[in-house]
Amino acid sequence: MIGKILGGRYELLEKVGGGGMAIVYKAKCHLLRRYVAVKILRPEFVGDEEFVHRFKRESQAAASLSHQNIVNVYDVGQEDDTYYIVMEYIKGKTLKSLIRENGRLGTARATNIAIQICRALEHAHKNNVVHRDIKPQNILVTDDGQVKVTDFGIARAITSSTVSIAGTSIIGSVHYFSPEQARGGYTDAKSDLYSLGIVLYEMLTGTVPFEGDSPISIALKHIQEEVKPPKEINPQIPDSLQDIILKAIQKDQNLRYSSAREMLEDLQRSSIEPDGRFVKNETDYLQQTQVMPPINRYNRPEGQRDPIPQNPRKKRGWVRVLVILAAIIGIILVSAYIAKSLFDGYMEVQNTQVPRIEGRTLEEAEEILNNANLKLSVKDRIHSNSVAEGFIISQSPQEGEVVKVDTTVEVLVSLGPEMVAIPDLTNRSPEEAKIMLENAGLSLGNVERRHHDEYPEGIIISQNPKKDVEVVVGTEVDIVVSLGPEIVDVTVIDFTQMPIETVEANLPGYSLAMGKVRYENSDTVPEGVVISHTPKANEKVPPGTKIDFVVSKGKPQVYSPKKLVIPLPPDIEVMEVVVTKLENDETTQVYSGVHQMGEESITIEIEGTGVAQFDILINGEVYHKPVIVDFTKKSKSDQVVEEAD
Repeated sequence: MIGKILGGRYELLEKVGGGGMAIVYKAKCHLLRRYVAVKILRPEFVGDEEFVHRFKRESQAAASLSHQNIVNVYDVGQEDDTYYIVMEYIKGKTLKSLIRENGRLGTARATNIAIQICRALEHAHKNNVVHRDIKPQNILVTDDGQVKVTDFGIARAITSSTVSIAGTSIIGSVHYFSPEQARGGYTDAKSDLYSLGIVLYEMLTGTVPFEGDSPISIALKHIQEEVKPPKEINPQIPDSLQDIILKAIQKDQNLRYSSAREMLEDLQRSSIEPDGRFVKNETDYLQQTQVMPPINRYNRPEGQRDPIPQNPRKKRGWVRVLVILAAIIGIILVSAYIAKSLFDGYMEVQNTQVPRIEGRTLEEAEEILNNANLKLSVKDRIHSNSVAEGFIISQSPQEGEVVKVDTTVEVLVSLGPEMVAIPDLTNRSPEEAKIMLENAGLSLGNVERRHHDEYPEGIIISQNPKKDVEVVVGTEVDIVVSLGPEIVDVTVIDFTQMPIETVEANLPGYSLAMGKVRYENSDTVPEGVVISHTPKANEKVPPGTKIDFVVSKGKPQVYSPKKLVIPLPPDIEVMEVVVTKLENDETTQVYSGVHQMGEESITIEIEGTGVAQFDILINGEVYHKPVIVDFTKKSKSDQVVEEAD
């Protein structure tokens, strides 16, 4: 299939996934120049006409859904025996992969994912689309944490004709089936909520509640066995989340959440009150109907006797009475029928046109409908961001429809915008705040960063609006995040000519620290006084910078003068001897004289303050290697002659 072009525009590039019923390819749409995902039905299902018909119908229904948490379906097509769906291409991982990688997810992350799935299901259910195959493999999570639910149409299409095929991978979803699906019974939106409860169970515990040797054994456990409470596997699960899970996976559909919206509200509240016990137990409201067994001779209450047989004559008398009564009733019924026919001939029920009552209050609507001989009934009250509280959002029948007088017009009344309390975001990280806001139906607004002496870097200092303020769902909350204490550079003062002990004692007061200390002699700086330092005076450095110092050892002790003995060559008749000194990069001549053959050596007096180099020249040529003399070192005895060997 790689390289094939479907519909003249979708080029299949690579296989990216697949399941028991379809294979998914990454493809390039050459018309819109974008990447898409193409899901192709496996060949073994193409021959089933009922399956194909439902597949196409439900895929088209899924294509009508448009929600940020649902994978968009762009196109549905057929080419020869190839049936395909073109969908939004999502970069991310399946929820199943995340669970395998992490073992279990953290409470905040799992709750956030469940909330987003709930929003997707709420949108689908409002559009009369039931997923029927909610499982981690059908949940995609993008790199930035957005959840996308996929496989809407296909899930419904396989419920009747393929879920019972044993031994294939299609029945792999049995771990997440509701009991009614396992029985092959009626499924509705509550079946999706059961599956979501199982998914949330797996996210928080790292395992599914029911395992077995075969799909059938697992299905039976969904029907018959109670689940192990998730907190027994992971004690870190908050009480409220356990309550939500256990309510969602009730075996009796009537005991589960009535809608995705109801479950969503509990999940949002759980993120704010994790240990709250606010989940309502529906068994408190359901009345049990007890069927009483018929009373017969075997279950008659003790002490009650059989009825006494009646006299046959009396029995025949009662029969005569009953016949007469039946005749009278028959006459009455015939008369009533004739009267009704005559009445209908003279009277006809009048029609009336339904007036517009949308945008009106209930009082106004009731008055308008009374004038039109119609009745008013409030079907439901829901939140609306566009219609003020107490005003009618919609009506049924619609404006302009012709109906019989006394017809009841049902209306939806606005509760006003849905309000939610803003959670306390202070002392949390921006990442935590984003999850908390999303769980509450809010979003993160502007993020400002500023220095603060008390709050560590990366922690939220303040928020706007503040905590507990009631705002409309979807409101943005701005936050201020700490950059930590502001760091102001300090200026290094001039520490030269100061005693090192004084400097060391006062450095902390300048927000500086002691670095390395090196000592050296100085002819000008007294012993123990700073000669120089690094960084230098007037440089700006961060607080706490270490300063390195050079401290004077005072003047060096000099052993001068000394005597230098120079041996003379025996084979030169006349010798001009010159001696130069190199000290402190300065060269000076310290001796010059003429000597005759026969003189063995000459002795000259030399002076210096440190280490000096003496060079000896005879008749202009270097006669001897340089002589190094250290005047700071004491010789073995005073005025020891330095011989130029």
